[in-house]
Amino acid sequence: MGNGVVGKPSRGNGESKSRNRHQRRGRASIGRARLAKADLQNVINETQRLQNHNKNLPPSPLSLPIIGHLHLLKEPIHRTLQSLSSNLGKILLLRWGSRRVLLISSPSIAEECYTKHDIILSNRPRLLAGKHFHYNFKTVAAAPYGDLWPNLRRVMTLEIFSSSRLATSSSVRQAEVRLLLNQTMKSCACTQQGMTKIELKSKFMELSFNVMTMMVLGKRHHGEDVEDVEEAKHFREVMRDAVDLPTTTNLGDFLPILQ
Repeated sequence: MGNGVVGKPSRGNGESKSRNRHQRRGRASIGRARLAKADLQNVINETQRLQNHNKNLPPSPLSLPIIGHLHLLKEPIHRTLQSLSSNLGKILLLRWGSRRVLLISSPSIAEECYTKHDIILSNRPRLLAGKHFHYNFKTVAAAPYGDLWPNLRRVMTLEIFSSSRLATSSSVRQAEVRLLLNQTMKSCACTQQGMTKIELKSKFMELSFNVMTMMVLGKRHHGEDVEDVEEAKHFREVMRDAVDLPTTTNLGDFLPILQ
């Protein structure tokens, strides 16, 4: 048999290939970075173009691309808005992300908005809370101004808050007020001095909820005299979420890309 010679790959060739791969990856990364920079610049240019499209807009403080004036909002919000109005004028245009906000601190201008321009300013913003908590903007609290909203308002006026309906439910309100007074008297009678501190805010809230649930469901879900304790507890938790969550700030309302 003849002697064979097996050649080993050159170390230099391997290092050269590795350098070439790193160079290609580096050029690809630089290319992606340039594309991202170009896209960001296009967004900035488009934002500035839209801001300056209408020269009749109210004055506005300097804003940032995409987020607008969201960076100016600090707690407490009403103090921040008051400071902006004091420095820049009685009517300002703010951009909270993709939404325009008209800030008015003059009573006369506010009155004009609600009298001469009420139709223009009558619509509500389409927030995520209206979609998820108000049946896709189908309730009187979230429906946009149009054919649906006047019909809902008419139903409320004639079927819920009319004189005849209120007279029908007067016995429910009287019974709940009487029950609240009895519970208050019992709390005072349990002390030796015949008096005690009572937190009325929660009591009045329970009274309001009990009146509504008695009128709609025929059940009480607040207070001591409830039929089903577990059901009442679950109902209170659901109502607490229904009240708290829609009032919580959601960044998706201002930056649609986050929805």
